[in-house]
Amino acid sequence: MSTDMATDTGQALARQLREKSIIRDAAVLDGPGPGLTVMVVRQGYRPGPVFRDLVMRAAGERAEAILVAIVPQIPRDALGALDEPAAREVARERALILRYEPPASEVERCLAGLVRQVLPQSAVSMTDDLVSLGGDSLVAVELVELIGEQWHIEISASDLFAAESIRDMATVIARSAGSPP
Repeated sequence: MSTDMATDTGQALARQLREKSIIRDAAVLDGPGPGLTVMVVRQGYRPGPVFRDLVMRAAGERAEAILVAIVPQIPRDALGALDEPAAREVARERALILRYEPPASEVERCLAGLVRQVLPQSAVSMTDDLVSLGGDSLVAVELVELIGEQWHIEISASDLFAAESIRDMATVIARSAGSPP
């Protein structure tokens, strides 16, 4: 994809995202690598993965090459144009970075499905954690029950919250169930 085409695609994506009521501002930068960095300023509190999923749906076929950076503010010049050097600095220094990493094992795929049952996420990344997905103690109790039914093991809600990611949670489950992670 040429730089001009990537820029046009990025501008269209940013316009589309700014139309969403939960997004205050959005901008798109080329890179890193062949992908795009989509910067989003959220309107009110929403778990970060909500924004990642929104960006991924809007991006369509390029979603796998997108890095989503939730930032407090997007640097713009006096005319409102994106200040790219300052935006790259903000993305590097002050952003909550959200990438989508798909499930790699059967335990991860199954766990992602269970998480989608209890939380309204369309895509559960293996780098997400229960809290960043919007989970609370009630969600954890429901998830513990589903995990117990699926794998015939006992784990606690505190085990779920102690896991740094869904991938870590899948590893705990696999160990407890005696299966490969």
